[in-house]
Amino acid sequence: MGVIGDIYKLEERGAAAGIFWGAVLIGPAFAPMIGGIMTHYYSWRVMQYGLLSFGILSFTLTYFLQPETSQPGARGVDKALAGGLVLLTDYFILVPIAFTLGAKYKISNEALIGALCIPVGVGNFIGAPLTGALSDRMVVKWRKKRGNQWVPEDRLRATTLGAAVFVPLSILLCGILTTYVDGTPGLILNCLCLFMNGLGVDFVLSPSAAYNVDILHDHSAEVTAANMAFRNGFMSICVAFILPMINHLGILVTYTIVALVAWWGFVLIWLIISSVEHSRQEVQDRAHEWAESQGLETKYVDLAVHFIGASGIPKMDVVGTADPYFVAKLDSNITFISSVQPNTLSPVWNELWKVKNVPSHANLHIEVLDKDNGNITDDYIGNINTTVAPGAKELTIEGPSLRRNRGTFWLKIDSEPSKDTKPETRAYIFDGPIRYTRHFSPTVGRLTNLDDARLYSTWKMYLRGVRLFFGDTEQPWNKNYKAAQTIFQGPASIAVRSTIQAGHRLLYARTSSNGFGIVESAKDVMTILYGGQEGTVSAHRVKPAVYTYIISIDDDSFRFSETGAAFFVDFASKHALHSNCAQAVRYSGEFHPRPEGGWEDFNDETPDDQVHWELVIDNNSGTYSPDPMMLPTLKELLEYNFPGFRIHAWDHNDPRLAASREACRAYALSKRGVQQDELQPHIHGGETVLHDVSVRSANGVPVGSPPANGIPTLT
Repeated sequence: MGVIGDIYKLEERGAAAGIFWGAVLIGPAFAPMIGGIMTHYYSWRVMQYGLLSFGILSFTLTYFLQPETSQPGARGVDKALAGGLVLLTDYFILVPIAFTLGAKYKISNEALIGALCIPVGVGNFIGAPLTGALSDRMVVKWRKKRGNQWVPEDRLRATTLGAAVFVPLSILLCGILTTYVDGTPGLILNCLCLFMNGLGVDFVLSPSAAYNVDILHDHSAEVTAANMAFRNGFMSICVAFILPMINHLGILVTYTIVALVAWWGFVLIWLIISSVEHSRQEVQDRAHEWAESQGLETKYVDLAVHFIGASGIPKMDVVGTADPYFVAKLDSNITFISSVQPNTLSPVWNELWKVKNVPSHANLHIEVLDKDNGNITDDYIGNINTTVAPGAKELTIEGPSLRRNRGTFWLKIDSEPSKDTKPETRAYIFDGPIRYTRHFSPTVGRLTNLDDARLYSTWKMYLRGVRLFFGDTEQPWNKNYKAAQTIFQGPASIAVRSTIQAGHRLLYARTSSNGFGIVESAKDVMTILYGGQEGTVSAHRVKPAVYTYIISIDDDSFRFSETGAAFFVDFASKHALHSNCAQAVRYSGEFHPRPEGGWEDFNDETPDDQVHWELVIDNNSGTYSPDPMMLPTLKELLEYNFPGFRIHAWDHNDPRLAASREACRAYALSKRGVQQDELQPHIHGGETVLHDVSVRSANGVPVGSPPANGIPTLT
């Protein structure tokens, strides 16, 4: 769960946790049947030897391959009672199953008794990913209702059906059926109840596990371990009372008591949801009342944070030293990610971050990491916490174990009072500078045998003031678009999303080979749009090309690549690939640059710097189907960020758009030597589709490992 918390963002964490728990709980469902077969036909000792072997193997692999799980000084949080009360029903059904269902329906074969556990496992396997995705939807739905305010307890609303209905009702019905219904009908109905119980238990466990990671993200591995330790300890005590209760009270009375206990678990969950929300609001109200009584109000400031550098960072790589970068957050509301400084223990960044309307009591949290190219996660070096008080600061980087010193970090904060008349309604607004990264991926190039670096490059640009213009408006995925349905709807969509997200990680990998820059003028935008065959004049001229883009909700970034890029082959959606399968985006579509008036009247004899350039941008995205009424807002946002560029924002059905786009492509074909197949996703002989590479990555095959189909490996 700790790794899931690191890899998956808030709106996807529940689904990922669900898949994890579904896989974990399918084992215990089939294990009794396998154990029964071994016991009945061989010897019970075979199973004990098997458990011993798997235990040793698991311990060995964990110890040597996951050393981060054995950090000293780790602390846990014991908040697992509600989930434990619900899981208790599983134990009360399965532990005495030979004495309840086995005795009632005269089943003596150990293998058949073990097979009775399978319905619970099937329920677990189906319920876990289902309720995980449901909890993600709850987070998105309620955050939207609250005006983009995230309340962690909203995820727990997904547990209601399981905790209040499926779990208690299933065990109560099991008691009634086992007591009063004989023969095959009783056995079949009991199996249905077992399935419903497995389904209901995961309706509680998956959202609860994701909730723990939500509220204690920095200690997600520790809280997961503590959660499971508490739950298992609680279960081990309760299991001792199962058979005595059945012997003295009978099956029906025992199961009725357990159903009531499970309902109490639901009450606890609902108390958490309601009381925490009420307490949070009460604290806010009291703070506001106190501030008013003292004549005080929260002061808001405009910050300019200068990240200077660090020294004394420990060696992190086997070969070389370290490739440090950092992630800075202001109250977890806005994030800054630095460039990667390759092979150094004393990185110098000299990067600036401006944020408007920040509460003067805000906390600045910085995590320093070591970039590991090719890995999903990076090595953690340490973290820093400081206030936003102005001045130069020399801060100690605290490591994960016993807060040991892992270097020194330098930064400088400039602050001035906010000029916004209502800063509280527009807090944490990114104000520049407009940074961009070009994710030039050698991994993708080598794995796919592509020659044109630009055709497997992506750009990410952080725009100023996105929420000033768009507010909380977002464009959800288009439920009427078939390609989008395959990505976001139905059981098969999980595999589709996994593949697309693997492709996104490859294309947007943060590596030491990325290009970094700042947009300060229209000329900088032109430079980004340069493109052509190296060694030719057109290599340093604005390329007549069409780009696919999205504006992300997560970080207000403008992500784009050439629409004809070869890595789009066999992907269900270009926009989903850029958005990392986000449920919604700020906006999306395509754009292309053009000289004033269009490409049809342009001549290469005119230097680019003597031309007034324009951007033609649209809402041509089937996946998200952006509202055309927001096009004027999009135009204003881009004019605010790119002064000097004239912006045309046209609907995808506008005939002016079609004419301008075709003129752009025609010029590329006739004047710049672009081939026809480069205007659409394509593949030549000897090349491999990124989709196939992503499938391997999504299935856990390391990038660069020798594949069966002869894809070249990385060196």
